[in-house]
Amino acid sequence: MRKKNNLTAKVQKTRVLSSPLRAFGAFAVIFFLSLPCHAQSRDSENTVPGKHRGAVTALMHKGDEILSVGEDGFLEIWDIRSAAAKERFQISPYRISAMSLHPLKNEMCVIENDDMGLYRISAWDFEKQEKLFSLRFSDTVSYINYSAGGSFIIAGRSGRAGLTLLDAASGDTLQSPETLAGTVGFAATGRAERNMLVYLSAGGFDAEGGLISYRDLVSDDETNRFEAPGNVSNVIVCGNNRYLAGIDADGLVVFDAASGAVLGRDSSIGRAALLCPAGDEFYCLTQGELYRFAVDRSGRLSVRERTKLSIGAASITSMAANGYIAFGTANGEVLLPERNGHIITMAHNDQLRIIEIDVSRSSIAFLTENKTLGFLPLDYSHITENEEIITEAQYDAYSRLTPFNASAAGESNAADDAAQFILWQDSSAGVYPVIVSAGRAPLPLSEMTFRPPLRSVSSIDGKILFLDSAGNISVYTHNGKEKTRPLSFSSVGAIYAAFIDSDNFILCRSAISGNTPFLMVSIVTGETVPLPWPSQAGIQVYRGGSGAIYVAAVNQDAAGIQTSIIRLNTAAPAQSAPLVKFQGEDTQFSLTESAGLLAATLGGEGAAIYSGENIRPFERTAGLPVQLKSGDQYFVLLDEEGNICWFDHDGKLLAIFKMYADGWKLSRFQN
Repeated sequence: MRKKNNLTAKVQKTRVLSSPLRAFGAFAVIFFLSLPCHAQSRDSENTVPGKHRGAVTALMHKGDEILSVGEDGFLEIWDIRSAAAKERFQISPYRISAMSLHPLKNEMCVIENDDMGLYRISAWDFEKQEKLFSLRFSDTVSYINYSAGGSFIIAGRSGRAGLTLLDAASGDTLQSPETLAGTVGFAATGRAERNMLVYLSAGGFDAEGGLISYRDLVSDDETNRFEAPGNVSNVIVCGNNRYLAGIDADGLVVFDAASGAVLGRDSSIGRAALLCPAGDEFYCLTQGELYRFAVDRSGRLSVRERTKLSIGAASITSMAANGYIAFGTANGEVLLPERNGHIITMAHNDQLRIIEIDVSRSSIAFLTENKTLGFLPLDYSHITENEEIITEAQYDAYSRLTPFNASAAGESNAADDAAQFILWQDSSAGVYPVIVSAGRAPLPLSEMTFRPPLRSVSSIDGKILFLDSAGNISVYTHNGKEKTRPLSFSSVGAIYAAFIDSDNFILCRSAISGNTPFLMVSIVTGETVPLPWPSQAGIQVYRGGSGAIYVAAVNQDAAGIQTSIIRLNTAAPAQSAPLVKFQGEDTQFSLTESAGLLAATLGGEGAAIYSGENIRPFERTAGLPVQLKSGDQYFVLLDEEGNICWFDHDGKLLAIFKMYADGWKLSRFQN
């Protein structure tokens, strides 16, 4: 794996103290005190990563390591000798349903699935943490395997083209069997990669059940075909590639790869059993027992070993064997069973995941997955052994943060120096926003009216803008001197709204019923100025520190759906300039500007800096980017792993902040 040099880490022990509820009418907020604690050193190179968040979906061995993928989209590498997690890296924003390892290289391919009809096949160099390619499919992809020499990838699909062959390096589609349709349960090639065996569990030509087909890949001819048991799942090959085994409605079944004939059955094996090959033998896990089966030269099935496990089989989701048996579980762990049935859980150190951040002039506020609110200096160099990290818990009802700029233009306000933020909710009803700052009691905004939940919140010069789920916009002045509500506004199809200066905001909306996707509204006069742009919807607006106004729009043309970032000219919209385009729909991306440089997470694959024709990708961290904020001297990013990361203006990683249940760690990188 790629390693960073010159790394130092600090671990902060934090204490969180609770205090009584304070109610404000229908609104209740919990106020907590926090005390500073001091850092302790810890060697970050020895820090054990966390486990999967969600079920492990596939396991494979690679020497003394186990590779696992899961529902969280992460690849994990586990060291067998130390029985501990070694590396954790996100390779997909979606669930990973299957994995195959290259037979000769440190490469892998996976099937990604968003559970809403999107399927992708991606290939990775997992040692370098580099993606080789990614391909999207319009039909279900249910099977994947490398050819014997690793030259190409075999992909089983549910459409007419039941089998697709892909170049393992580029992802280019190779000549694939044109007369082979059905549900692929297993496929493998010979060592020369000229011939291929395919087992179709259903839909194979005129066969009533399953089908075994032998193919000549050079001529694309079928050289032989045998009827076989149908609807067999979890198919593996054993006995020097002479036999296939799997699970059907009647239990474990073993059948001849050269004839399709059933050679043996075990009806005591349940439908939910898991199988994995182990040389000439294979393992089977069912109902809390682990079997080791063998098939002799006559095709006779026999039990070589049977072990009662100390853990229920229902929690195990995947299995692999290569001298060592390994199990993946529904809660993301990897287990190593011993011969006596005792289970060793491989060590891991789960982070307390940070799920939301925002940035003020001097501070970063963050929310963790257990709804602890915390504050950091914006400048990571100020996070030292003697620097206090303030945390307050629990803000259970809240999910979003927005910086509150309390000072009017040209004024100085001590409250602003305290780094205030608006804490709000975008997914549930009945919760008023609050203004929070480090070490101070939260201030409820219970005087506002809205139809919950909120869609967006913006603040400038002591003013706060709220857009609710019904499309109602309310603007309040809340600068410590006055609390007024100068404007209420409503628009059909409202999606997002934000200030562009102290007197105006831009509303993003669906371009329906004659609407323009963007509308500029004066909070002083109520005057509206339509801002036309050829798109179906405006989805985001952002004012950079340079004064530039950026908007995002979704459009559909003959090429499909496209998401664009545009530098908006409010005086002459026709002169607005599109900056970044993504072929697809992405309504959840983040964008920001630092030192006049635009950066965005558009497309969900990573963050990049866009400067004219030049695109500079950010260095990858353990997780894909979730939020991107401006820190003046650098960019601040929150990733899917829950890390707060600092990057310079070339996209190079400067520092990473992690939270744990018992403290925190800051890792600094010198490039």
